[in-house]
Amino acid sequence: ACTNGAQGTGGAHEPGASIGRSLGSPTTSQGTGGAEADRTPDLGASERCVYFDQGKERSVWRDPELVAEFHPTENGRASLLAASPDGAEIATGQASVRLWRVRAGLDLDQLVRGLNMGMTGETRFSPVFHETAWVTSPVRALPGGVLAQFPADWQEARCRDWATTRNLPLLSHVLREPNIALLETPPGIESLEIANRLSAEGELLNARPNWWMSVSQR
Repeated sequence: ACTNGAQGTGGAHEPGASIGRSLGSPTTSQGTGGAEADRTPDLGASERCVYFDQGKERSVWRDPELVAEFHPTENGRASLLAASPDGAEIATGQASVRLWRVRAGLDLDQLVRGLNMGMTGETRFSPVFHETAWVTSPVRALPGGVLAQFPADWQEARCRDWATTRNLPLLSHVLREPNIALLETPPGIESLEIANRLSAEGELLNARPNWWMSVSQR
């Protein structure tokens, strides 16, 4: 899923201000001109990850210093600060999501997996991704889950049986038409990898990660 070889909720979020190195900074996509067109992108190819939506490959860029905490708790805060004592909280304007800036150079995949292993309840952690290779671009993260679109003639029982054979519990039908359901997966990169695997299998009409997106993208 990610070019550097990394392994890798609360419902269908997909719907949080542009949070990059500078909060509230204007965003400029690559290839659209402007000041950013004349300088090297902040994030390189090693941070690029891909997923698929309606058969099209989409790219996002993982921020090497940001971690998202969903359904934040004091236990989550303590665990994050134990792993990265200089971690700094970044306001998101959403009570259900807390962003952290951690020490540069940490292995974020290892950090996130370790944090999630120690969590109970709904608290979970994810790397943070940007829509372009610029850190001022909008952010998104992976609270867990894959949005799966089943063939129109599949009844719910068949959808559930299909999901059960893959150890992906069907949590709910998000939309009865066009037969889209939320499948349970771990948070973080692993949910993106599962979505990509399901896309490659070809049985579903669509399979994409259950993204949380920053407020400005709603």
